[in-house]
Amino acid sequence: MSQKKSELIGPVDVAARIWKVVVNAFTDAGMDDDDLRRLESDEGFRNQFRGKIAELKHEVVEIVSRLLQPLGAITIPATTEKFVARDKFVLGTSPGAEVKIAYLSSNFQSWFLDKIEEPRGETTLSYHKLIQASLDGPILAELGEKVEVTISAFYSLLEKQGRGGAAGPLLVNGYANIFYVRDAKGVLRAVSAYGYGVGWLVGASFVLDPGGWGAGHRVFSRNSC
Repeated sequence: MSQKKSELIGPVDVAARIWKVVVNAFTDAGMDDDDLRRLESDEGFRNQFRGKIAELKHEVVEIVSRLLQPLGAITIPATTEKFVARDKFVLGTSPGAEVKIAYLSSNFQSWFLDKIEEPRGETTLSYHKLIQASLDGPILAELGEKVEVTISAFYSLLEKQGRGGAAGPLLVNGYANIFYVRDAKGVLRAVSAYGYGVGWLVGASFVLDPGGWGAGHRVFSRNSC
């Protein structure tokens, strides 16, 4: 896994960048050396300047620690019937298939095919670009209470984009579409779908899987708690 951005930016580099920002700001304001000397002797200014640097540091830390770049949202219609996973997630890529599924991992079959969901209301999902490699843990922490998606909403998006070639929020370029869904026993799992021309490749893994996800994958979550 690649290093996080915060690990690649050393203290000297940060100081140099902050100093460049400060110099440019004073230059843009038309200040000269005499102005700077007067400010150096002003205790009130120094305290105010320290406060501004602390604010800047906080903003920089937030930026470099962020994993997910928001891209958009999509509304999933309400359902009126129970969702029976075993009846929906069926291997098959024939022209008559409701959703063309070319692969179902053994984990997914074991954990999700016995899942049944009651009808649900309309829901909105947000989707994000994973901007740096990460394990599931940090992604879950950033998403917070919005992390869980229903298995029926996951299926609805697969259905909407047919066999993995139609336009929509799901990636169809070989990168993963990642969802966090509770299985038939209520355990939170990382569910993934890869779109190819022949159909969807659907998998599931432990959220503590050491493999993690590379940059560029797409993560889905609820739009609200």
